[in-house]
Amino acid sequence: MRGARTGLTLIAAFLVLPGCRQVQHQATPVPSPRAVGVPAGQVLRLSEADSGHAYIVSVGTPIEVYLHGSRAAMWSVINRAGDAVKVAPSGKGALMIGVRGGFFAAVRSGTARLSATRPPCHDAGCAIRGFIVTITVH
Repeated sequence: MRGARTGLTLIAAFLVLPGCRQVQHQATPVPSPRAVGVPAGQVLRLSEADSGHAYIVSVGTPIEVYLHGSRAAMWSVINRAGDAVKVAPSGKGALMIGVRGGFFAAVRSGTARLSATRPPCHDAGCAIRGFIVTITVH
């Protein structure tokens, strides 16, 4: 009897876990093992497609983030962790409906992370989405 119970528990775990892994993967992207260098004097423009990547920039590099959502599923405010990057004024006008923007500047050597989340849409197969990038300033 105990062996049958263990077998049923394992079967149930295998049926449930693939769905959990898929949602977890979409919500927390794995950072890229290689960092992309940005030439001095250029603006680093990022979108949700860049999530999970790492970038190397010089002090003074402007960083613009545009996360595309919808009126029903807006991205959260873009959070900053680390003091190598600061929020910066952009001078940009209003963005399109559904787009969350964040404007930053690389101000000192070190590392910073930018992150945001987007709630799931109302479709059955839609999961919470996450955005995270790592920026190293030299």
